[in-house]
Amino acid sequence: MVRGLAPLTDRFRRMVDQLGSDKLDVRINGLHALWQIAEHSVYAAQSASR
Repeated sequence: MVRGLAPLTDRFRRMVDQLGSDKLDVRINGLHALWQIAEHSVYAAQSASR
């Protein structure tokens, strides 16, 4: 695995685990965190293409 991706991969795994929680607030936090990664990924892709 690329060294720079390890923290993101770990964060992603934690978020996916949160989606399976019995607690609604934990699932919502997981969705919010995934949304943030998606937003950042779109921004990063747009910046790289310029």
